[in-house]
Amino acid sequence: MANGHYAHFGLREGIEFSLRSYFYNYPNEVKFDISVDGLPLAKSSSSQFWPIMGSVVSDCYTDPFVIGIFHGMKKPADVNEFLRPLVDELKHLQQEGFVIDNKNIKVTLNAIIADAPAKAFVTQVKGHTGYFGCSKCIQEGDFLQNRVIFPEVNSTERTDESFRLKQHPEHHIGNTCLEKLKIGMVSQVPLDYAHLTCLGCLKRLIQRWVKGKRDVRLQENTQNSINASLIVLRPFITSEFARLPRSLHEIDRWKATELRQFLLYTGPVVLRNLLPVKYYEHFVVLSVAIRILADPEYCTVLIDYAQSLLTWFVSNYGSLYGHQFLSYNVHNLVHLCNDVRKFGPVDNFSSFKYENNMQKIKNQLRTSGKPLEQIFPDTDCVSEVSACWLRISDNKAQCWWPERSKNVASLISSCSPPVESKWVLYNVEIERYCSNLDKARKVAGNPTYTSTDDELLGRGKRITMPQQDQSTSDEESTDPGISVGRPPSMPTVNESVMNKSATLIGQSLLVLNNNHETLPPNSVGKKTFFFALYVYSLDCLSTQ
Repeated sequence: MANGHYAHFGLREGIEFSLRSYFYNYPNEVKFDISVDGLPLAKSSSSQFWPIMGSVVSDCYTDPFVIGIFHGMKKPADVNEFLRPLVDELKHLQQEGFVIDNKNIKVTLNAIIADAPAKAFVTQVKGHTGYFGCSKCIQEGDFLQNRVIFPEVNSTERTDESFRLKQHPEHHIGNTCLEKLKIGMVSQVPLDYAHLTCLGCLKRLIQRWVKGKRDVRLQENTQNSINASLIVLRPFITSEFARLPRSLHEIDRWKATELRQFLLYTGPVVLRNLLPVKYYEHFVVLSVAIRILADPEYCTVLIDYAQSLLTWFVSNYGSLYGHQFLSYNVHNLVHLCNDVRKFGPVDNFSSFKYENNMQKIKNQLRTSGKPLEQIFPDTDCVSEVSACWLRISDNKAQCWWPERSKNVASLISSCSPPVESKWVLYNVEIERYCSNLDKARKVAGNPTYTSTDDELLGRGKRITMPQQDQSTSDEESTDPGISVGRPPSMPTVNESVMNKSATLIGQSLLVLNNNHETLPPNSVGKKTFFFALYVYSLDCLSTQ
């Protein structure tokens, strides 16, 4: 791309992995969500990821998967170039579907989930600070005290057809290739309450209570009482909550999950009799409305009541805190119920799990250089793996890979079995068999490597080999009992496959084959036999 690099991992692969992980009986139709957001990689530079993530819609929780990642010093210069691999693949899947275990699966895009800046970027509309920035209604904002505000609560709503026909050209800044898909660019791009309500409205409210103007700011002793109450609650917070309550003085560093906890659980308790009545009632109205919209049952039977509460909250916001604070986030609370009517509870279309997954992506980086190449799988990434990480069925090879790859070398060296609940499964191709880990690493660095290269390059250039008890030849194997050869076809899943090792090169796999039955009886488990120590499974070593 013009200002960075993009790696496309594939939409079908992610959907298929989710189906195999979470479904016993595959459905005829699979719905999935897409999330796009920016991810800063360092504080000292502008290096950033823009991942495209997906998640299968299900009654149970499903982990997000990565569809593609862009890396650059700023966001992609051309959104259509950024989204084209996804759009092309999705168009094909929408038309043809795909087959898994002899069953044809229909694929449907359910929603595009993003915060306000990312949503404006991928849909090519005015941003949240623009006069026509609201994505749900045609209201023109007003400029008040150096900011754009949206004071109306009953403006005419936008429709998918009006977006497609561009009936309001002042709202658009360009064309997006997402319009080529069979989706509603208004109805299927919902508001994200994690950013809208928690990080937007609620965080600003608390900041005004703590360090706002004198007529709104709480006295120091009142703040201390609230902080003390929050700290007292810490031992009683159950494990279902990701974080414990913190002082209001740290509000600038509160995460969205902490704000959600305060809004729905701790806030109404600790603020009672401490926050002035008019502000407390205003806050409780927001808390009750979001509580209704977050409940699977209440969001259906009390949706109209929640709508009236949010309309009242927005209508009275200006008189309590100032009309100059009727921002994009505050205004869009009146549109949140429409998305709940279409998608269900707000957690069905929130970005919480995608934000969590982005941190997992970031944790895979070990150094600041070449971050995209460190995200597995990549066509230029080389890493040896244990063949117990392989899963082969229907002439198709897949490989497990740890989510956090900082200790991947030790996992490979020790032939650690995959932790399927935490690792990711990728499609691979078996390309070549090797005799031991040392040779596999050499072949990974140079695909044309042969054993005769050791005469010129010397042994152990990639790792230090232990001293052998007896002299060995420079042939294909360090032990004459090892038999090596390229298999005529893809092996099937059996016990012998679980006792092999492999080297992964992006989408290709170098398999280290060994016939351990021909090894000398006293060789297993001895450090002098490097290949035996690393190639044998843990079960074999434990018997010695």
